[in-house]
Amino acid sequence: MVDVAGSRLLGRAAEHVVVAEFQLRGYEVVVPDLDCGVDLYVRSAEMAGCGREMKPVQVKAGRGVGLKRVHGFRAQFRLPWKQLLGSEDGGLVYVLIGLCPEEVIEPRFGGGGWESIVISRSELLMLMELGLGTQGEDQLVVSLTFRRDRVTDHGIDLQWYRNWYERVF
Repeated sequence: MVDVAGSRLLGRAAEHVVVAEFQLRGYEVVVPDLDCGVDLYVRSAEMAGCGREMKPVQVKAGRGVGLKRVHGFRAQFRLPWKQLLGSEDGGLVYVLIGLCPEEVIEPRFGGGGWESIVISRSELLMLMELGLGTQGEDQLVVSLTFRRDRVTDHGIDLQWYRNWYERVF
């Protein structure tokens, strides 16, 4: 059984972490008051006065589970087809952010706490064609394995996207 209240709290906490990550890098972040299908909008400070639109960002949170044989953790993310295959691209960016379990946290492993993948919808769909995720009836389920030196799902290396908030622009 899914702990709905716990999932919502995890999701809200993850959104706050993502907002902070963007703001620490100098980005302008807007969080909509109403749920419009996108969690936040981001644009670089340089683009603020240029009339450039803000990029939509969807945050998906997963609670990590420690790995038994190697140091790291696995977190699962559910991406609804309706949004993932939506016709309006608008440059949608996903941040898949996993909460590292306490038993895994150590100073050399990203400082502990959260680990994320920052990836555009178009790149996510391309990787899906190569075998990323598990396709369900109404969603794509991505199970990321975070280790010190790599992030993978079904053998696909996603280290390139790890904690790379700058790549949104």
